[in-house]
Amino acid sequence: MDANNPVNISAILYEMTRLSQSSTLVEKNLLYVIESISKMFNFSHLLFAYYDNTSKKLISQFVLGFNEEDSKQIISSELDIDPSFFSVSSVKVPVDPIAYFKNVKIEAESHFFSNPEVSAMLLKNAFTSYFLMPMLAFGRLMGVIIAFKKDERGPGEASLQNLSILVQIATLISENINLKIAESQKITKMTTLYEISQQTKNILKPADALSSLVDVVKSLIDYNICALYIMNREKNELVLKEFRGNDPSFLGSEIPIGIGPIGEAAQSKVPLLSHHGIYKSFLVVPVIVDENLVGVIAIGSYKSYAYNDDDKITVKILSSQIASIDNLFLTLLNIRTYTESIMESMPLGIITIDMNGNINIINQIAKLYLNLTRYSQQDIVGRNFAEIIDRESTIPGILSDSLSKGFVFENFEIYNKKNKMTFEITTFQFKNSEGARLGIAMFIRDISKMRQMEEHIRRTDRLSAVGELASGIAHEIRNPLTGIKMMIQIIDKEFEKREAKRNPYTRAILDEIDRLDNIISNLLNFARPSKPEFCDTPVMEVIESTIFLLQSKIDSQNITIIREYPEKPFIIKCDPAQIKQVFFNICQNAIQAMNDSANKIIKIATREDEQNFLISISDTGCGISIDNYNQIFNPFFTTKDNGTGLGLAIVHRILEEHRASVIVESEIGRGATFTIKMPKSY
Repeated sequence: MDANNPVNISAILYEMTRLSQSSTLVEKNLLYVIESISKMFNFSHLLFAYYDNTSKKLISQFVLGFNEEDSKQIISSELDIDPSFFSVSSVKVPVDPIAYFKNVKIEAESHFFSNPEVSAMLLKNAFTSYFLMPMLAFGRLMGVIIAFKKDERGPGEASLQNLSILVQIATLISENINLKIAESQKITKMTTLYEISQQTKNILKPADALSSLVDVVKSLIDYNICALYIMNREKNELVLKEFRGNDPSFLGSEIPIGIGPIGEAAQSKVPLLSHHGIYKSFLVVPVIVDENLVGVIAIGSYKSYAYNDDDKITVKILSSQIASIDNLFLTLLNIRTYTESIMESMPLGIITIDMNGNINIINQIAKLYLNLTRYSQQDIVGRNFAEIIDRESTIPGILSDSLSKGFVFENFEIYNKKNKMTFEITTFQFKNSEGARLGIAMFIRDISKMRQMEEHIRRTDRLSAVGELASGIAHEIRNPLTGIKMMIQIIDKEFEKREAKRNPYTRAILDEIDRLDNIISNLLNFARPSKPEFCDTPVMEVIESTIFLLQSKIDSQNITIIREYPEKPFIIKCDPAQIKQVFFNICQNAIQAMNDSANKIIKIATREDEQNFLISISDTGCGISIDNYNQIFNPFFTTKDNGTGLGLAIVHRILEEHRASVIVESEIGRGATFTIKMPKSY
């Protein structure tokens, strides 16, 4: 193509007009001009680099004539051109742009690109010079077009005029591209800020919203690190809340107010743009709510001049969103604190679960009732109830039926075998304003004491009725029994006179009459116990006296007695004879329970708390089954072949008269422990 033919320029202008009307890609026009320059002036290798206002560098964008591998190396590489080739600040819209065209020789040590490997590629291709054509518009550098050549000759004077026209056309197109990019960036920023606003509406957890906003910053502003600090007013320092990047020096950092660029921006409450360590551009924007500092957002880049005033405005808008979240967070925190204080003060276990089965709320009482005290609140909330609540309990089944089938449980009673507690369960469904189910709530009430009181009343009534009946029967039996005993004694004496020996049959009858009389005495003691005569009693002496009475049985069965007494013996107010009966009956039961035990031990321990004296009697016997547990204090209930079932009933009656109580703990095959609680004051 003839470089001196003006028709060629007209043809190029016509083609550009057509392209601009048929395509929305302005870059296509620029590429067409560069291709035209290559053809018209026989430049086999061309490069276009745009001027980046932020980094103040020329960045290669288009190349022509290079192979695919070299093109990949060149595109996006920074040019390292001597600034003396053109002075942007001194340019005054030249009358003749040709004055700024330069033909430059490539030396062996030339560093045309910032990357030495790319510069070496030029020498490898045997280029000896390049022709530099700056693109200047109103005193501003827009970019450069560079032709690489294998000779040192530049275009002739006749060609320069047409070349100048094409470069100016390319400059105008480049300006349009920059305007388009700037407009696109503004639209992107506005769109992203709108998305931020929408995200703050849709995210329920403030922590999630903050994390999301920090992620959104990346689409607004390019950075190497981004840090969000929240103000700790007690320590007057900034605490790292969110961090993006790969710089360990930031992690776990706490910054005092006024120290370093972050602390200075926090103190002044004014955005600060500076250098900080390895970050050549470091932008810090305070987060302000009602003129009060609540935090700081900081972004850093390894590039110089990475941020400008527009970026300050963008981050300020972002900080206002964070401030809104902080306000929302404080409001939610106050509501949550108020709600939690109400929940924790209620004498009920409360747990709420969403439709996925995840726990949303649980108070301390519910944790206690559900055996979850080993977990922290953070370990429970958000987890599925089926993972954490004991599957052997009835609770998971109730929750599952409530969630999947919509069942409502009201005053449903369950018994927890592990902690021996009785609970009353109530569930209800909670819904949104449109009636859609959101989850369920469960209330757990401990009714163990109420059930124990009811059982105590029933037992007392039963004992009273049985006592009246036993009293009448005992009197009716004892009167004729006394006569029978007297007659048998007479017969026994007559037989002894005649035979000079005692009759074994009459002797056996008398023994059985004595046993029956003992049963009747127990019945009368149970039915109409004498009123206790209280006095100060050294309880350890009463225990030792009881052990002395049972010593023969203890020795015959090789039973070991373990005593755990305090150094200072304590005195209790009681009827010593009746309390001795209590100890005797419990110890006798312990001895009988260990008939088949290999290791026979009775441990007696005394201690005290603020309100009671506690006496525990433990054995290593057969234990008490769950079926028998609630019946052991009933009169006439016994598991022994020759037992009367009155021993523990009498214990219960005596302790009632002393306003005392007894707690029984047992495990089959491992023994039982009876703990007597004697009040310190009556």
